[in-house]
Amino acid sequence: PAYEFFGVACPEPTATLDEPVVVGGTAEGHNYAHWLLRSLLKFWLLDIARVPTEVPILVNNDLNRFQKEYFDLLGISRTRLMGVRLDAVLRCREL
Repeated sequence: PAYEFFGVACPEPTATLDEPVVVGGTAEGHNYAHWLLRSLLKFWLLDIARVPTEVPILVNNDLNRFQKEYFDLLGISRTRLMGVRLDAVLRCREL
């Protein structure tokens, strides 16, 4: 059954995340230019904003090699990455 969020019918979440997370993935994540311009900057800004390194980053569960390599270049541990299916609906208590 759907529920409403700001008056919009939404599918029921498949999971609830109680800990803070960073939303890092995008639906166009496999397009190199889109990912570079829309996502990569966010990951670099995490350090500048002093987001604690233990806060997980939600990413597509099927990252490309170039994406993994950029995380390595930025010094973001792959253990910090929380892979999520593109069709997943998550309820996040804190973003």
